[in-house]
Amino acid sequence: MIIEHRQSAIAERAGHVAEIAKYNGDEGRWSERPKTVNELTDELKNVEKEMFTTDYSFTTIRSASELFLRFISLATAEQNVQEFSQLMDINEYWPIIGIVTRILADELFKLSNIQWYTLQRILTHSFSRVVLRALIDAKGAGVDVHIFVTESHPDVSGKTMFNLLRDAGIRTTLILDSAVGYLMESIDMVLIGAEGVMETGGVINKIGTLSMAICAKAMNKPVYVMAESIKF
Repeated sequence: MIIEHRQSAIAERAGHVAEIAKYNGDEGRWSERPKTVNELTDELKNVEKEMFTTDYSFTTIRSASELFLRFISLATAEQNVQEFSQLMDINEYWPIIGIVTRILADELFKLSNIQWYTLQRILTHSFSRVVLRALIDAKGAGVDVHIFVTESHPDVSGKTMFNLLRDAGIRTTLILDSAVGYLMESIDMVLIGAEGVMETGGVINKIGTLSMAICAKAMNKPVYVMAESIKF
């Protein structure tokens, strides 16, 4: 089951396209506002290259970039934009996306349709902001569950998830990646995030996700994937 919502962390960065439009990625400086759609597109692609050097998911950055490139094309057609300056004026509305995403993020726990109150032990893999937000909201709604988080080598990103959950007052245990099979029998549900979702419904995620899902299927445990619409 794929649960969609728009994640504020990614969308807020993407929502600053007004600033992105003024950035010259090749020279690493702020330049004059582009004067044509092609120039704006080139500027956005330059910034996309810069973002690829960060530790954020390549798939997510690519999806977010394509989303705003499509927005430019659609805005030109649907808003009956005759002059490029009119297109640039539209960018004052783009930060609204960030506000909407924060609202949707707040509603994620309610939108998930998961029977939270029947659960006692949840297994998750690596670090996912979407899953983290859902679990924190569940805690705020009175759901008392124990979360098991895999270390997720080689970057041990699961430790970040473990620390954030613990700081939120959620009962959490950090486990070895190799302990998934041993622990699965006692788990009520597997809840993971995704770096990307294919047209076929396939999920792109951290190494170890497939083996976890196979193990869950073998033991008849439900697996839920939470992914932002921007990753589709």
